[in-house]
Amino acid sequence: MNEVSSGPMSTPGIVDRTLAALELEETGDDRFVAHPGGGRHRLFGGLVAAQTVVAAGRTIDSKRNLHSLHTYFLRIGKPGVPIHLDVTRLRDGGSYSVRQITARQNGEAILEATASFARDEEGLEVQTTEMPEVPGPEGLPDREQERSRIYRERLGVDMRAYDSAVEVRPCDPTVLEPDGGRLPSQENWLRLKSGIGDSQLLHRAMLAYAGDRTLLSTARMPYEVGRHQLMSVSLDYTLWIHRDVDLCDWHLCQCHSPVSSSGRGMLLAQLYRADGVCVATIAQEGLVRVRRE
Repeated sequence: MNEVSSGPMSTPGIVDRTLAALELEETGDDRFVAHPGGGRHRLFGGLVAAQTVVAAGRTIDSKRNLHSLHTYFLRIGKPGVPIHLDVTRLRDGGSYSVRQITARQNGEAILEATASFARDEEGLEVQTTEMPEVPGPEGLPDREQERSRIYRERLGVDMRAYDSAVEVRPCDPTVLEPDGGRLPSQENWLRLKSGIGDSQLLHRAMLAYAGDRTLLSTARMPYEVGRHQLMSVSLDYTLWIHRDVDLCDWHLCQCHSPVSSSGRGMLLAQLYRADGVCVATIAQEGLVRVRRE
């Protein structure tokens, strides 16, 4: 079975708390409980997605790695409330294993996911997409700190910097301006704030966590109404992993929104290593509408 271990190194602060939320308690055959930790508002959907990856991985042979995850966010999760994760074994074939995972709080489903795992194999390879030419992460500002500064100076809004296990640096910090009227496209460098060992299950679970960090903000960029007046919530989220992942190193996330309609925004993203190799593709649809008074 796949085991999750952070190794002997220390992982302080928010990374340590995130790893603790991924340490699942087994309560029965293919049944687990996760403790998401406290908080003041809604639970971050990327954390629940990461927990489903770990739950599914606990039922998979260690020689098989997650290569795709398809999730539906059904209800907003609540901080501090245990999450019950039920895994159903849909298939175990010669090369692939598929699991269905339901996450519940207080008896209600908050997320439904399907995860597919495959054994590594050599085969034909091609990459037609190229990483865009952007500034390197060194010298770029922290996304959350920069956003807090901009909103305080431009709008007089005291926006608390979001505390995340992932460090994000925007290649063009002006995308954080609240004016709107921008093309829905952005590039961000991201990496974990401290080491988590070398478990591919854990790194791929954290990729599910990290991939949900900045996508929805791309869909909000064209709108001229102040972003603090917009409501946005993830509806679904799909992740395809093409190669091994080491999120302790910098990766570039290139995201664009090809279409928004009927109160929903569509997001597509690709994740590149610093050497230009594409390691993952992400798709997401989210609710984007003007907040009702």
